[in-house]
Amino acid sequence: MDYFSFLETTAEISIAIAGFVSVFLVLARRDGSFPPEHALTIRSNLLSSVGCLYFAATPLVVAGLGLAGPALWRFSSAVFLLAHGGIAFYMAVNRRKLPSAVQGTVFARIAWVLATLALVCLVSNVAGWPLSPNPGVYLLAVWFTLGIASVNFLDLVLRGVLRVSE
Repeated sequence: MDYFSFLETTAEISIAIAGFVSVFLVLARRDGSFPPEHALTIRSNLLSSVGCLYFAATPLVVAGLGLAGPALWRFSSAVFLLAHGGIAFYMAVNRRKLPSAVQGTVFARIAWVLATLALVCLVSNVAGWPLSPNPGVYLLAVWFTLGIASVNFLDLVLRGVLRVSE
């Protein structure tokens, strides 16, 4: 299986996660809104899963435009880095508005570690250090982003946010 096949499969998984969360949101919506800590986790989940779809599709589109080799992975990583960095900044600013008990949950910490690892991979690919830009590092960053969506989905399920009201 080549890297493009892995990216396509990853995009399909991210669509599935976004779809599950969307269906549950429609079914679980109780009083028209969710508490701020749940709303931020839901936003993080949707941003990560939909973002993962676009990040997985970026090299496919760029390759279709004729860019190949290390230039393809450097360009795709730069686009991913700008978008992922913006999302991380948005989440960090909004996270500070939450009570410290919510900020320090195990799931929140795991998500931040995964986001940091994705950023490290992207910076490494853009800088071309210690390896030249390559698809493996890019794919790892996409999987870390998918991991953020998965961790947030698990957090929502275990906290009982995504349950259908009776």
